[in-house]
Amino acid sequence: MERDIFNPDIQAAPVYPVAFKIQNQKHLDEFPTYEIADPQIELTEDGNINFQLFCTIYLDSEFLKNFSDRDNFIYLNVLSTNDQQQEIYLTQQRGEFPTDQGSLITYSFHVVIDKKNVEKFKLDCLKVQLAITQKHEGEMGITESIRVGRFLNTVIPIKK
Repeated sequence: MERDIFNPDIQAAPVYPVAFKIQNQKHLDEFPTYEIADPQIELTEDGNINFQLFCTIYLDSEFLKNFSDRDNFIYLNVLSTNDQQQEIYLTQQRGEFPTDQGSLITYSFHVVIDKKNVEKFKLDCLKVQLAITQKHEGEMGITESIRVGRFLNTVIPIKK
């Protein structure tokens, strides 16, 4: 069965990404500035994946008005994109979603994937997803809430 890894399945989440970049940790260590973006993920000398993901999102005034009195979270999912029938979740991170900071909010996520998993899943690219939800970790229905709240779905190649 052939899978379409580029099927975004993005719903009408009221969040709009306006900037998105990755920076390999090696480059952050060498040049501690967030101005540089890497076009792909590079393995570390140890064979691990170690990068920072930065994303700035725009929230329209209606979203801020309607959701400011609720808990809001942003979730990062990183999945494998190999030939297995089902994608494997490699990491999931949650960030707070402060609606009192105005309409532009910047996030940073530090992603580390062990060499063991890079080799086990034969990773040559990663699927990266960002979503919003009002659900807390472990709460019933969170998986569907993240799927419906997805506003970014992309694939980033890995340089080996």
